[in-house]
Amino acid sequence: MQELKPKILVIDDEKALREGIKDFIESESFYVEVADNGLSGIELALKNAFDIIMIDMKFLKKLKNLNPIQFVLFPLHLQVLKQLSVQ
Repeated sequence: MQELKPKILVIDDEKALREGIKDFIESESFYVEVADNGLSGIELALKNAFDIIMIDMKFLKKLKNLNPIQFVLFPLHLQVLKQLSVQ
């Protein structure tokens, strides 16, 4: 039986940061989708059940009406990535 991995959405308008985080998380065998702006991030979040949303803080206000979900804010992204690599 295959173990279900958390679904993670990464929202950031900086392509290098967004893609770097995506590549790292995928290398740890997690399922990742990305959005390059808040609007497309909202659309993805409403259509899919993500376990974690990693989001640039400037987009967070737009997602406040979603069901409770775990948010990881990008000012902490390095700490989050370090924690993922330790597990």
